[in-house]
Amino acid sequence: MARIAITGSTGFVGSNIAESLMLLGHSVVGLTRNGSGYNASWPLVDVDYSSDESISHALDGVDAVVHCAIADDFRRLLNDRAAAYDNYVALTER
Repeated sequence: MARIAITGSTGFVGSNIAESLMLLGHSVVGLTRNGSGYNASWPLVDVDYSSDESISHALDGVDAVVHCAIADDFRRLLNDRAAAYDNYVALTER
């Protein structure tokens, strides 16, 4: 089975995907940017998304990524298209 990283794994959508993937026999690792106190049944890894090295380290040995994260300050991004693009599209491309 695959080792799958999930951004936003402590949110509603990400946590349900994580649980479903584990039921199918996959190994899940949750990527978090803020050291969430969420009591997950899968390991959580803190990631500095501004650092390519941090991202690379977090994805070491991962077969696939499911991107479910939303910015902590997403309301600001509603009015700032460039920041929204950087946070969602450009970061995902990296």
